[in-house]
Parts: sequence; structure tokens; C-alpha cells
Amino acid sequence: MRYGRLAGAVALALMVGTSVASPALGGTADPVSWEDCGGGFECATVEVPLDYADPAAGTTGLALIRLPAESGGQRLGSLFVNPGGPGGSGVQFVRQAARFLFSPQLRASFDIVGFDPRGVGGSEQLRCFPDAVAQQAFWSGQPQFPYTPEQEPAFIDRTAEYTELCGQRNAARLPYLSTASVARDLDRLRQAVGDERLTYVGYSYGSYLGQVYANLFPQRVRALVLDGVLDPEAWADQSPRVLVESAYGGEQTLDAFAASCAAAGPGCPFAAGDPAPQVRARLDAVLAGTRSAPLPAPHADPPGELPYDLAVGAALISMYDTFFWPVFAAGLAQAEAGDGSLLLELVRPFLPPPDPAPEPYDNSADTYAAVFCTDGVFPRLAALWPALVQLSELAAPTFSRYWWYTTLACASWPAHAAERYAGPWDRPTAAPLLLVNTVADPATPYAGAVRAQQRLADARLITVEGWGHTSLAHPSGCVRQLTDRYLIEQVAPPDGQRCAPDADPFGATASLADVDDRAAILPLPPMGTPSSA
Repeated sequence: MRYGRLAGAVALALMVGTSVASPALGGTADPVSWEDCGGGFECATVEVPLDYADPAAGTTGLALIRLPAESGGQRLGSLFVNPGGPGGSGVQFVRQAARFLFSPQLRASFDIVGFDPRGVGGSEQLRCFPDAVAQQAFWSGQPQFPYTPEQEPAFIDRTAEYTELCGQRNAARLPYLSTASVARDLDRLRQAVGDERLTYVGYSYGSYLGQVYANLFPQRVRALVLDGVLDPEAWADQSPRVLVESAYGGEQTLDAFAASCAAAGPGCPFAAGDPAPQVRARLDAVLAGTRSAPLPAPHADPPGELPYDLAVGAALISMYDTFFWPVFAAGLAQAEAGDGSLLLELVRPFLPPPDPAPEPYDNSADTYAAVFCTDGVFPRLAALWPALVQLSELAAPTFSRYWWYTTLACASWPAHAAERYAGPWDRPTAAPLLLVNTVADPATPYAGAVRAQQRLADARLITVEGWGHTSLAHPSGCVRQLTDRYLIEQVAPPDGQRCAPDADPFGATASLADVDDRAAILPLPPMGTPSSA
């Protein structure tokens, strides 16, 4: 309860104004010229205006991929997918996940289409450094986020240098990466594939993109599934509230982990016969211990140490997906005995290699800042961050520091969006939207989904009685059946629908190799600075 008051106070204290988007702009698109790109997929590049208000300003290329509808079905059109971020590659997501995440019925009914939003991956990738070697050298010595008073000034100064470099390299592009521009791109792509109305699945940040699209182009909505739902008003005009709520959502998910672990008994390696409150207290003690001193990790490959920022990273990644919970529990048990090896191995796949090659370049931090900092409203004084973190930690002590310092670049971001959409959010759409959210989500908490439903003109909310970020984190056959019927038959479930997950997280075992495979397809958090560990 204190959390709700705190989130509201932070948001009100930091709101500095709102913006209204320009009217919807017209335009047409040429048909897509698809070419085989292996594995049964087809790829293409589509040129769209850099600035929709000034088509003479030039174009930018968007990379697309599709898995054509399977033969023998009744093709209904294209199903566009966004995996979140901002900064997630729809091309990689569709190539890696389309065949097993989407049912045979969906694959027979639609071409599954992924695209890299402008600045991402194959869509003229935004880079704040010339290559990965320069990127990592710049951040060398910095933690993923500062967690001591001594680390904060250097981290703040280095982030200001980063935003200045990013502006110098990309001054002409940064104003044109907002979600409003991407929503207009999505409408161009809808035209280019020949669909009269949009069919779409958006995860995490992709839920916000879907809400912007639905309100810019309300009569072009066929069926939109938004899974892991952001409150659109909070993202656009109460951006600090997003950070506080995400941090608190992580606390809720840690509580769910502790309860599930305690209930599993011997099936959870960290349970030790304790009730849920004691499991949670021991978990907190493990993390606190790494804050006092890094935990030796002698059995990691290569051996190393587990500092506090990486221990928190391992916890956050694990809360994103219940599939990781058995490995996380085993890592906690090992860490409680003085060995941080398993937790270090858990977080390492999400960090850059210790000796990077110039390519590939990971621009997830660059695009995350480029979109969120221009979509939203943040204080323009980095010196406020330590105090804001401390305020947020009153309700969410574990993850507040992570979320706030992930967005520190917004205090000095060197661009404003040429167009940003900040409402209204209640424009009547040609079809209802379908929202999906778990009850304990460490990035898009359930309360935000409830508010989003209330803001939208016509949206139904499926409540998943499970945990983790998006329904992918705790799969449910009930969710799959309802979303499939909605996408294929355009039949939205009645409001108030609740679904149980298929299995308990501790009903199966997982290995680190499984975690690597799983990480390739799920919406996962940006891991802060591209420093190595």
C-alpha cells in the first residue's frame, strides 16, 4: 500500500509537462519484395520516411523477415510481432522462436512477420560507438549500476560523456526513433504486405507500441494481443513511475519465488524446509552479502567473483522467467554456502564477452535510451538520481537501483523526438484489444495492465495466475487457446478471464544450457553498461 503512495509522489514530483502528437499522417507503401533467407524464411528491406512530417527528408530502411503461412491452411494475412525492448529485434525473434511459440493453427492462418524497428539490428543500426571494442573500453571499470556512494559520481560523469558521444555520432537520426515513428512504420508495413487492418502481437515494450498504434490508427485494428502490458500514460508522461513500479514488480515476483520454493519443499534446492518469509529473508541476505564483499566464484568458467550488481542481475533475470527458477534456487543455495559460481554463470550470457571482437555490436543500451528518453519525461539533472533511488528503495530495495541507473542517460539525452505520442488513449478502435499479464511481473506489473485497460476504449484483460515477464515466462494452454481464437476468429474473450499456468516452476529441472537457449527468445532486461565480468 505504501508503494502506491510512493509511486504517485515520485511521478507527481517529476512531471514536467506533456506533449500531444501531430495528426495521423497519410502515405502509401510499395509491396514487399521477399527473398529466401534460409530455413524456410523470407527476408526483405522496406524504405520508409525518416520524418513522416517531411517526406523530402529522406528514408530509412527497415529489415523484415517472415515465416510464410503453412500450406493447407486458410491464410488470413500477416501477423506482425514485436518482442519488446525497446530495442528488441523482431527479425531474430521470428527466426528463433516463431515455429515453437506460435501454434500450428496460427502458423497455418498467418505469415508470421518480424521487423527490426528503426535503429535496431538490420534497420540501419544505431551506434553510439564505432564498434564493440570501443564500446566496452569506454565502460571498462564501471559496474552495471553503482551501488556505493563512491561509485555514483564516476558513473554519472561517464554516462554524461556517453550521451554526448551518442549525440555527436547520431545527431541527425536521434529525433526520429520514437515509438510514434515506429507506429507509423508499422502501418506502412501493414500496407506493404497487403493487409487492410493490422494483426499484431506485442510483448513488453511491444505492448506500448501496440497502444500507440491503436490510438493513431484506431480504424486499422483487426486484432492486437498485448502481453506484459505497460501503462501508456505512465510511459509517456509519468516515466519515473514506470521505474518505481517495475522495481516493485520485482519485489512481488521475488515474494512469489519464495512462496513457490517453500511450497516445493525438497523440489526447490533453496527451500531448506523454511516457510516463504524465511526463504525470502535468506535470499535477501545472500544479495546483501555480495554488497559487503564480492562472493568468490571458483567453479565458474573462467573463475571469478560475484559482485553485488551481478548478483542483482542474476536475480532480475531469474524473476523474468520461471523457467530459470530451479537454476536460480540452486545458485542461491550454493551462494549461501560461500560460492557464487552458479549465479555468475547464470548472469554471464547476458553480458558482453571479456575480449570482444569489433562485431557484432550490441546496441540494446543505445536504442533503449534513444526510445525511452524521447518517448518519456525525465528530470534533466543527473545529480538527482541518488536521491530518487533512495526514495524508490523505500518500497523496492532490491531492484530500484538497477532500474533508475538504466535510465540515467535520460538526464542528459541529446535529442527530443520530432513526434511523440502522449494520448489520448481512449480512441474507439475497430476491434477490441486483448491484454495479457501475469499477477507478479518484474517489469510490467499487473497494476499497470489494469490501468491500461481502464484507459483504452475497448480492451479485455486476461489475468494469468502465474509469474514472470509476459505469459511466455509461465506458459498457459488457456492463454494460448484464448489468444489463438481472438487472432484467428476475431472473438475476444469476456472481460475478467483468468488463466492458470500449465505447471509449477519447480516441477521440472533446467540446466545452464537450457537457460542460454531460453534467453535467445524471451523479453529480457537491458543489463546496464556493456562492461564485462
